[in-house]
Order: sequence, then C-alpha cells, then structure tokens
Amino acid sequence: MTQQIAPDVATSRRIPTTRVVLLTVEQREELEAICRRTAAEHGLVRRARMVLMRADGVPVLTIAHRLMIHRDNVRRWCDRFMEHGLKGLRDLPKPGRPRSLSLRSSASR
Repeated sequence: MTQQIAPDVATSRRIPTTRVVLLTVEQREELEAICRRTAAEHGLVRRARMVLMRADGVPVLTIAHRLMIHRDNVRRWCDRFMEHGLKGLRDLPKPGRPRSLSLRSSASR
C-alpha cells in the first residue's frame, strides 16, 4: 500500500524553518520605502521584499519561487537582517583593487 500525498502539501521532507523575522513599525516603514524607491538598487529592493514577505509569514520556499532565487539566499539575507538590521541588507565591499579609471573618464575617450 502506497501513501497518497495531497497535491497542495509540499513534497519536501525538510523540516520547515522556524526562523521568524519580527519587524518594528519603523523597520517595516523603511523596508516598504526601499521597495517603493525608483532609484534604489535592484538587489537592495529584492532583499527588502524578502524580509517583508518573511515577516508576513510567507514560507521561505514560496519567497524563493516568487523572486526566482534559491531558498538559501532567502535564509541568508533574512539572517543578516536579523543580525545587523537594515545595514545587513546592503552589499559588502567588493574584494580586490579599486578601479583606477572612472566610468566617466573612459566614456569620454
């Protein structure tokens, strides 16, 4: 006899994450403002959406599917937010030598 699984039940055997993102009113307003900005960096907006969705109780796997990213990225950014707050959503400095030419000077050539 085989076990039948309902189509709406996830087939993953992983234990759902218990990490919960709790936001203050100020944090929620700031994250929503980041999502509304038209001049905001795309990655920052995506990370703010991840945190907002997680705070609303949306499962990690659902967030990953909606934003078309890997579930580990959702976990990583939510963990960084919980540890560092809004500053944790910013990109870290890139390793390596800084640029010696600016984009403006190379474009004028």
